[in-house]
Amino acid sequence: MYCIGCAIEVPLVAFFAIKMDADLTVLGLLILTCDAFFFFFNICVTTKMGWLKEFELGLLFGWGGGASTKDVLRELFKTALPLSIGSLLSYAEWEILTIF
Repeated sequence: MYCIGCAIEVPLVAFFAIKMDADLTVLGLLILTCDAFFFFFNICVTTKMGWLKEFELGLLFGWGGGASTKDVLRELFKTALPLSIGSLLSYAEWEILTIF
């Protein structure tokens, strides 16, 4: 799905940038709209195909199983925090390189 979304997004952005002479705000909104569409499209496809059926209960209403919610949340944040800091630093690096 990601490749299909990118294959549609790139020509769409190129068309708006070249033919419509769009500024960066319009191009950003176009990318946001395209990504939001494919997000909801992915949710619809996975739900209709039944791929989420065995995971819906845990995704929507809690984590069940033998682990307590505190343990699961602690492990989630222990994993997600370093990843988010790394992502933030790499994004900030590109911002600094763009300014200078």
